[in-house]
Amino acid sequence: GEEYFKAILEEVEEPTYPFNLSDVLKDGGDVKELKTILPKTLSRKLRETSHSKGMSTAVLFHAAYGLVVARCSNRAYGLFGSLFLGRLQGSLGASDSLGLFINTLPVITHLKGSVKEYIASVKDLLEGLLSYEQTPLSEIHSWSGVPNEQALFSALLNYRHSADNDKQDNDSLPDLGISSTSGYERTNYPFSLNIDDYGDDFGMTAQMDGDINPERILSSMEVVLEGLLEGLDSGAEVKDLPMLAPSELEELESFNNTKVDYPKDKTVVDL
Repeated sequence: GEEYFKAILEEVEEPTYPFNLSDVLKDGGDVKELKTILPKTLSRKLRETSHSKGMSTAVLFHAAYGLVVARCSNRAYGLFGSLFLGRLQGSLGASDSLGLFINTLPVITHLKGSVKEYIASVKDLLEGLLSYEQTPLSEIHSWSGVPNEQALFSALLNYRHSADNDKQDNDSLPDLGISSTSGYERTNYPFSLNIDDYGDDFGMTAQMDGDINPERILSSMEVVLEGLLEGLDSGAEVKDLPMLAPSELEELESFNNTKVDYPKDKTVVDL
C-alpha cells in the first residue's frame, strides 16, 4: 500500500482546504445543512452516460466534487476523503464477521486534459483504491508529504446507495464499493457532501462550516455535473468547465463593474 499511495500523492504539494477550512477537530455544532434533489433530466443523463461508458455514477460525482474542491481551494487539483464500505477483499472469514467496515480513503483529482481524460482518470483511481480499502488513513497520511499535525484533507464525500431498485448501475457494472449507511449523518469535516442514490433520483446534502452557504455549493455541483456531461461530447478541457450558475456570473460581473466618473482636473490626493 505504501508504494501505491506514495505514487498517487507524490504531486500533492499541500492539502486543498476549501475556503481555507482546515479545522477537522470541531464537533460540527456550527454546521449548516441543506438538502436538494437533482432535476430528473440531469439524473437521467447521469445514469445514461455512466451506463454507456461502462462506469458507476459514483465516478461522475467524485469527478464533480474534485473539481469543486480544487476551485474552492484555488488549486489545479482537489484532494478529499471518500467513504468506502469495505468488503474486506480476500480476508479469510470476512463473511462471518459482524459489523460494518467503513474506511475513509483519499481521492485526488487533477484538473488537466480533456473532460473525457479527466473522468477516465477518476474512474481508474477509484477502481485502484478498492484494493486498499482497508488501509488505515493514518498510515496513508504518513506516506504523503503532508505533516502529520496537518489534516490531509478537510473535504469529505459520502456516496451511498439509498435504495435497492437501482438495477441499471449496480447489476451490470462493476461495484466500486463506495457506499455508506443511512445512519451516517454528521461529520466533523467542515466541507462535507452526501450523495444519495435513490435508484432514479439523486439527492445531495451539503454540510458546511457556518461561514459557507451550502446552497452555493449544491448549485456548483449541479453546474459542474452538467458541464462534465456536455464536455464529454464537446471535447472541452476540464480546466475550462464553469462552476458558477449564470445568475452568479451576472452577480460577479456587477461586482466588478466599478467604472465611475470623476473630475479629471483634480489629483488623487484632492479627491
